[in-house]
Amino acid sequence: MKVLVISAHHDDETFGAGGSLLKHVARGDEVYWLNFTETWDKYDKQRIDRARLQQTIARETGFSGYKLLGFPDGGLDTVPFRTLFDAAAVYLKQTDPDWIYTIGPGDIHPDHDIVYRLVMAITRPTRWKGLKILGMEIHSSTSWAWANKSNSFIPNIYNDITPYLDRKLEIASLYKDEMNEYPHARSLEAIKAIASYRGSSVGVRYAEAFMLMKEVIR
Repeated sequence: MKVLVISAHHDDETFGAGGSLLKHVARGDEVYWLNFTETWDKYDKQRIDRARLQQTIARETGFSGYKLLGFPDGGLDTVPFRTLFDAAAVYLKQTDPDWIYTIGPGDIHPDHDIVYRLVMAITRPTRWKGLKILGMEIHSSTSWAWANKSNSFIPNIYNDITPYLDRKLEIASLYKDEMNEYPHARSLEAIKAIASYRGSSVGVRYAEAFMLMKEVIR
């Protein structure tokens, strides 16, 4: 099976589905990563360091391949939707995934909302068939969103990641500039607490929660 995780920013993939992705890799699935934004200016030395870190994350998670599109962090709304659409569609065509993990609805970050709408537009039935799309729960940007019945994150898929939680935390800790002290939502303690809460909802020790956004059974 081919799996693709689509993130707006570096770290979304680990915070939202890190345990599940490790589980896919352990089961022999091909797992790919498409990331929309680049944090640093292309002439800034720190960009080189971040690119190296992204290579490390890909290697440590076990991705079969990854693509960094390099659009501005916090500025996806400044790029024409068609430009974003075409760039992402090329990689989806190349990887031809059976499952997609991506940003779910009701997320407070504008970049995340754009990626959610892009994925749903690209995977419309006339272009993709037999596809399963799961919306991820991103620490801080999902939990900080305002309540709205029309687009709230309401999980209905739970993945037992108990054997993979420690490894997820190790990989998350590589994002040193994104991690904070507890009780910040982006702390190792909070990640573990959310996994514990989601796990207790379905009778396992640790789980990641997702929102099924589309599934075509053939």
